[in-house]
Amino acid sequence: MISKMEISLLKSKSYRGAVLFAKQSVEKILKAYIIEYKNQIPRKTHRIERLLKDAELEIKKLNIKDIEELSKSYTWVRYSDMSQRFYTKEDITQT
Repeated sequence: MISKMEISLLKSKSYRGAVLFAKQSVEKILKAYIIEYKNQIPRKTHRIERLLKDAELEIKKLNIKDIEELSKSYTWVRYSDMSQRFYTKEDITQT
């Protein structure tokens, strides 16, 4: 579920903030699931695909490429100096 803050950030074209909070929301939900239903301490990672694997959820409608892209986008938003590790200049300046 998208929060009111995320919608507000999208409407104001603050895409960096929208990506940051959307990704963190997914990450926290997965970590909470791992704690609650797997009775485990989730690994220290920001990679959604790794958390999904740990959660052992069978979600057939998810595209792993989209999940990986969200994880990479978060890294670009949060640590913009590291963005060249994942993105070309065209990717970053794309509107």
